[in-house]
Amino acid sequence: MAETFPDYKTALAQLVKAVNIYNHFRPHMSCNMMSPQQAHQQLQNQKVPKMFQRRNAESKKFRSKTRETVVRERTTDNSQKTDNDNQIQ
Repeated sequence: MAETFPDYKTALAQLVKAVNIYNHFRPHMSCNMMSPQQAHQQLQNQKVPKMFQRRNAESKKFRSKTRETVVRERTTDNSQKTDNDNQIQ
């Protein structure tokens, strides 16, 4: 949306139109490739199936440790490259 709006009323009308398209026509992966409105109608009286799993604390700790290791390795690799570059010159 690269356009500018002449006034607040026009901008609001365009926003309402965009939200309507997003909720009624655009398929969402989290809604099993249905629009939110279609998913809501289909599941109105049913229990909504879980589409995603919550991450537990253990997996968060693992990911954090993994990131720290990767950062440390990259830092070490960069310092080694610098040392090697200095030796070549």
